[in-house]
Amino acid sequence: MKHPSYCCQKCGEQIGWLGRLLWFIHKCKRGGEAMKQEDAMPYFLCVMLGIIIGGLFGGCTGVSQMKQEAVREGPAEWVADASGMAQFKWKEAKP
Repeated sequence: MKHPSYCCQKCGEQIGWLGRLLWFIHKCKRGGEAMKQEDAMPYFLCVMLGIIIGGLFGGCTGVSQMKQEAVREGPAEWVADASGMAQFKWKEAKP
């Protein structure tokens, strides 16, 4: 019998998607696990990919915010390079 995706596929107990991902925690009433390890791998890979993408996006956003704040406060500026593209540049420190 096929149970909803948030239930154990053997006993039908509602364990949630996290319970299916953490297959080793649920003790099935009919014996065995809620999900085989190889069935949990796509979920695990999606979670890991989400964490990596979130970290990269957060890092890029943080650097961009830092540059905007530095230009706004004055110690940095945007200058045009040889091809006309804007480049971030720190201003020379005044002694």
